[in-house]
Amino acid sequence: MQLILLGLALAIFMHDTPEFSGLGVVLPLGWLLVCVLVPKAILALGYAWACRRTTRRLGKAGGMRSINRLNRFTALFPLFALASFVLDLWAGLPSWLRGADTPGTTGPRDWVLIDELVVMLPTLGLLVFSYWVYYPIDRRLREATLLTRADQGLPLYPVWTRRQYVTAQIRNHFAMILGPLLVIMAWSETLVKLQTAGHITGTTQLWLMPVGAGVAFLFAPLMIRKLWDTVPLPPGPIRDKLLSMCDRHRVRVSDLLLWRTFGGMINAAVMGLFGRVRFILLSDGLLDQVNEREVEAVMAHELAHVRMRHLWWLLISAAAGVGVLSVLGETLLKLGGDWPAWVQAGLSVVGLVLWALQFGWVSRRIERQADTFGARHMTVVHDERTRATPGETTVEAELPSRAPATLFDEFGVASMIGALQRVADLNHIATNRRSWRHGSIAWRQAYLSSLIGQPLDRPPIDRMMWKINAVSLLLLVGVIVWGVVG
Repeated sequence: MQLILLGLALAIFMHDTPEFSGLGVVLPLGWLLVCVLVPKAILALGYAWACRRTTRRLGKAGGMRSINRLNRFTALFPLFALASFVLDLWAGLPSWLRGADTPGTTGPRDWVLIDELVVMLPTLGLLVFSYWVYYPIDRRLREATLLTRADQGLPLYPVWTRRQYVTAQIRNHFAMILGPLLVIMAWSETLVKLQTAGHITGTTQLWLMPVGAGVAFLFAPLMIRKLWDTVPLPPGPIRDKLLSMCDRHRVRVSDLLLWRTFGGMINAAVMGLFGRVRFILLSDGLLDQVNEREVEAVMAHELAHVRMRHLWWLLISAAAGVGVLSVLGETLLKLGGDWPAWVQAGLSVVGLVLWALQFGWVSRRIERQADTFGARHMTVVHDERTRATPGETTVEAELPSRAPATLFDEFGVASMIGALQRVADLNHIATNRRSWRHGSIAWRQAYLSSLIGQPLDRPPIDRMMWKINAVSLLLLVGVIVWGVVG
């Protein structure tokens, strides 16, 4: 979902650039409404039919196959919605709203952020509708687990109403990326208007843009904390243990937050670039349904992102990718001379696809390194606890003063693998389901299994990430020097 929301913002930005302005049209109002509404109506009806069909088959033979088919449709649905949004841009919806005669130009109604929000509303509405029609399936799955939860002595949450379910999905899926994106879009458009009116120079606009984006990302955790239903994690053994983990790995956090989802979300997240605005969130479902050992493994995974500065390096890698592709694109355009607009637009799309592939590849290696960190933490902690109570097993009794562990052991690796499996099962995620940013659960578990017996110090993924970070930094510096010299 985050990728789709980012795609909406990028599509609007690209629509307003000169390279793409020649590819669109401004259709008459009647045909414009057809282009905007008909594809979305077809998508909405098709998804509603698939959800209703799956609901009827739940509890019957072939019910799981039907859910798996619907899950594949659900994964593709946001991509279809993004394609319909691109059609809206091509048909001239932004131009019509702004009162412009030609695509990619301003008009009397080109207000800061307002026209962009209105353009996105039909597509966002389509995504919200998908939550609305999926609700009966989620309700049935929740009701099916109530008896099991009662038998296991787990907390029983009231089943969401449809309105509560849809509201929760909007808050959980839209807030993290859409909130900061809208702030950045408003800031960017304001700078363009100020520069056009002569209040600031082009150079001032260039350096103010990253400053505003940086401020938006810096304070995004404070915004998300309010948009999500969070409260400080109550005092108790769990909080004390998690805070001790932060101290152990020298990770500064502003607070540990309980993410209240009525048991509907099994997840954890870390937000914030700096300690004073950094929060670690753990959902109520995670704390209620995942055992203490697996919660510790999940927490170690999240701490790895901070300890290894993953967010910083991901931003550097993303910026380097954009910079290199921009330099290559400009070089090709210079060599080609006066290329048609559709060629320039095609090069931009190819560059965007290549950047997405690069960003996803690096993101998946970052997740692999965080998993490795979690397995290493669990190995070391288990070894420390075992050596502190040497009489528990015969081997330990014979070797009460053995040296600290230097290799990944089965306990540490199995703890991380089990945590991934438990989170996947409780979230109804198939282990072989691919993820652009995280990779499939099966892919991550297979790598973790290969760590058993390998040295704890500098595992292969750490060496790989060191090379990735070094190359990214060198490329970014090269792009900056190229821009200054050129």
